[in-house]
Amino acid sequence: MRFLFSELFSKIRTATLFLAIAVCGSCDSEVNESPIVVFLTPDESQIDGNSEDHVFITINSSSRFGSQIILQVESVDALYGVTPVFDSVFNATKINYILDYIVPVYPDSTESLLVFKLRNDTGNEIQAAKRLLINRGSTSVKETSGHVLYSTCSSSPSAFSVEEVTPVFLADSLTQSLDIYDASEENDEAECQFSRTWMSRTDMLFVKFSGFNYADANAVTISNAYKSGVRLSRASNLQDSDIVIVGRGDKAVAAIQLIAVSDLEGEANDKYVFSIKKLLE
Repeated sequence: MRFLFSELFSKIRTATLFLAIAVCGSCDSEVNESPIVVFLTPDESQIDGNSEDHVFITINSSSRFGSQIILQVESVDALYGVTPVFDSVFNATKINYILDYIVPVYPDSTESLLVFKLRNDTGNEIQAAKRLLINRGSTSVKETSGHVLYSTCSSSPSAFSVEEVTPVFLADSLTQSLDIYDASEENDEAECQFSRTWMSRTDMLFVKFSGFNYADANAVTISNAYKSGVRLSRASNLQDSDIVIVGRGDKAVAAIQLIAVSDLEGEANDKYVFSIKKLLE
């Protein structure tokens, strides 16, 4: 999208100019005599919200002239630019409309402006705005890469502590959290087949999420993917480039991107190489 930041700031300045009118609780006679007036509820000029929240804003407007009120709402921010949100014509001189705005997916601590443009069919116009601060209280993430988890049948660490973000041995269960471990095991002939399966000894649940955008993943998208996915007690048939979201109960803990799953001759070097984005409180 081509987006001119001068247009963004122009809209912000214009919207801010009318903000006092929008939130005024006891306007004087000069405002009451305006051709068209608007009040937005809630009264606060700033609204906090998270990605995919429903934000309800009531637009109360009246016009002294004409027979119609045209309402247009735009979202203005540095990520998406100017985005139309609502556009409708009301065949009335007074409206009381509740806008149900679904907040798009944004990075943490993003600022956005909702600009409300109203005009009547005789050409009188007014604007108001609400500032949105999105994902301000959201959990942040920390990414690390180059982690290696080996087959249980090898002599190398075959488990991983998500809490400590470090590989561990199964024998370390008394001192380390075995959040993830390889499920390979020997058969009756003492042969070990690489399982390509992860399990947990700390009640970690796994969601394999095809198509998940790991590169741009943040706390909100990771949590949403975990909540919307099928949570299982194991992640099976792991392949290169797979994405696995892990968590406990209803709460996401991390997103993992498998860089390589190596099933080599023998078992000493069977391993998973991966990156992880862990949610931080």
